[in-house]
Amino acid sequence: MASKTTAAHETDPDDSNSVDTTVTTEADIMDLSENNYCNICGEELVWYFSYGSNMNPAVFEKKRKIKCRDHKVCKVPGYVLTYTQGIMPFIEPAYCTCVERSKIGDDRPDIHGVAFLITRNQYEHMLLTEGGWGYQEYRRHPIWSVGHYGEEVVECVEIQPEGCNNEISTKPFKALTLVGLLGVTNRYDANASKRYCDLVNVGAESSGLPISYREYLKKNHPPFEPTKCRFGTFAKYVFMAVSMPIFILEIGTVQLCSRWNERKLEQGKPQQDQMAVEPSKRRNFQDSIRPPWIIMKLCFFYRTVAMELLASTLLFDFCNFPNGFRNKSNPEVTGASTKKSQ
Repeated sequence: MASKTTAAHETDPDDSNSVDTTVTTEADIMDLSENNYCNICGEELVWYFSYGSNMNPAVFEKKRKIKCRDHKVCKVPGYVLTYTQGIMPFIEPAYCTCVERSKIGDDRPDIHGVAFLITRNQYEHMLLTEGGWGYQEYRRHPIWSVGHYGEEVVECVEIQPEGCNNEISTKPFKALTLVGLLGVTNRYDANASKRYCDLVNVGAESSGLPISYREYLKKNHPPFEPTKCRFGTFAKYVFMAVSMPIFILEIGTVQLCSRWNERKLEQGKPQQDQMAVEPSKRRNFQDSIRPPWIIMKLCFFYRTVAMELLASTLLFDFCNFPNGFRNKSNPEVTGASTKKSQ
């Protein structure tokens, strides 16, 4: 019989700052590790594996407005990190993503990051802010997909944080993570902005990832070098003009939904409402607001055709103008099919 592990904080009905008592058993935690969810005090909990700018728990809480129950430094065998081309070549040209090693086929290290223990509501809110806009279940569907990141279950292995001697578990556990869709051009290892690279590097250091992995990030994934030549400036303004509908419609819609959900998370739900719904019977996003699918689909079509196929191909592949994801910092960035053939 598993022993009780936490008898948290006492609740005083006259104290507005008190915390509800939470009693957890080792069996509960084991069930969570094996099945990726557990009903503790009526809340469904999941492990979420982060490998990019969210690796720092403090940033994760401040940026996403999500306070985790626990976190573990870990790696995911069989998956690697890359930077995939984004929609704004001269501003935010690339973002971290996680892909299976077989899709890239080189000897880069297994992806490292931090697994956060959060509620299902918090996880769904995070999905709305990370891309895919909550429609990850359609990511492989030829008609319903709205692009961006897709959801996947991975097996994490906890590792010792740098400079820490705490006891860690050697048993793998399952977590949800976001894997990248490399886009129409299937391009990876693109150059990110210095701002974004700094967020990833600071997060890797503050969360205690191994020094060897942090050095790998800095050496193999440097930021892009802004160009001031007239051809680069011309391409920048053309691309910004083409991208304007995305900022107005897609990003604006997502921001409205995200703020709405943040208010719902801050207000919380009554305990009896939480206990009324079993995790197995709960509908996805029943407590969150997803942006309208039709708007996200129209934006996906616009990104794919107008920006990725037409503007990007014309400006950067045909005219060969300098840009934010292919420059002398990383001159060998190509499509995945080309890179594999070399």
